[in-house]
Order: sequence, then C-alpha cells, then structure tokens
Amino acid sequence: MWNPALDTVFFPSREISFNPSYLTEVLYIQFPGEATQITRLAIPSTCWDVTKARQLRMVARWMKLRMLKEVVTVVHEEYERSIIMFSTNSHGLIETWRLPGDIQARLDQVMQERATGWNVESSRVVWNEAGILSGEDLKINLRCYPCEDLPTADYDF
Repeated sequence: MWNPALDTVFFPSREISFNPSYLTEVLYIQFPGEATQITRLAIPSTCWDVTKARQLRMVARWMKLRMLKEVVTVVHEEYERSIIMFSTNSHGLIETWRLPGDIQARLDQVMQERATGWNVESSRVVWNEAGILSGEDLKINLRCYPCEDLPTADYDF
C-alpha cells in the first residue's frame, strides 16, 4: 500500500537508455487516481539528457502528475563520469550542469510556457537513495571538467 500524497515515487533504473517519461505514462494509466496525487518524484541523474530540449520534453510529461511539488535527482556517479569522459575524448561541448538550479529552470520554463497552474515548488539533488528521505539538498556542478564536486575526481582517460 502506498500513499501518493506522502510517499516519494522513485524510478531507480541505472540503465542509460531508461526514460522516466514513459514510466510516468504507465503509472498514470495503471493508477490514474493515485498518479494525479503524487507530490514527490525521484529519478537518477542518468535520466537527465544532456540536451535541454529532451529535458524539457521529459518535464512536460510530468504535468499529468498534477500535485507534483518536488523532484529529487539522485546522482549516478559512474554515469556522470562517463559523460565527462565522452565529452572530453570527443571534444564535445557540454555545458556545466548547475544543480539544482538547472533542473528548477527546466521545471519553471515548462510551467511558464504551459500556464496550467501546475506548480512544482522545489528540486533537490542527493548523492544516493538514502538522501531522498533524509532531506539532503546538494548544490553541485556536474558534467564539467574538471568537476570538483564529484567525490573522487580521478578520471581514467
């Protein structure tokens, strides 16, 4: 038994190809009443694409979660290191990801563009799943080089 108004829904997949937007749709189809009452959603950082357009599309799908008040991003260190390695090896340009500010900016942009009364009040960043419930609230930079905010800044490339 779960209480959508109290519990945090966590999509814990570590797969890079995982897309929480689709799970949001499945959740809404299977539990339409409960989905509209969800107040907290947690996802791993692997879900946040490096492109702003894809991030905005993901956030827009969350609008079905009408009572959503908080989005928590759980840092997946291995994935974040792989993005740094890929971007430096391919000379790709990835903007520094300033968290939680950049996530809140995506939420705010969708809320402003859609003007539906949907209002996600906060976004938090945590190092691990335990931080979801403990109230941890990090202010960090990721997807940068060098990235001092990663606990161990040893890059193998």
